[in-house]
Amino acid sequence: MAIIVLCVDDNADGLAVRKALLEAKGYKTFTASDGPTGIALAEKHAFDLVVLDYQMPGMDGEEVALVLKSRHPHLPIILLSGFPGQLPERLLQLVDAFVAKGESPAVLLSKVEQISGEKDQRKVG
Repeated sequence: MAIIVLCVDDNADGLAVRKALLEAKGYKTFTASDGPTGIALAEKHAFDLVVLDYQMPGMDGEEVALVLKSRHPHLPIILLSGFPGQLPERLLQLVDAFVAKGESPAVLLSKVEQISGEKDQRKVG
């Protein structure tokens, strides 16, 4: 059974690249261009993992993460940001992993594989 990932980012190009990258590795990937859409999708689908941008208009990544974690406490979230030095510590404590937007796609894939591998082990055990 494929791992199902939700990617939330207001940058359409970045979202398309991440979707293609994840799907090339066999992940089923849904996308949302803003926080409210991402939250609505999370209510309709059982995601195994969320890749979430921090800086978005309207509802930022911290607000989205708070809602998702309050409704789905065990849903892993990987936070993306182009401004790693400006992230509040409380947000870094809330999410499961962090990837800077300037890092190589291999870094994101590594985090996704690590977290999804842990989920696979939990399902088996």
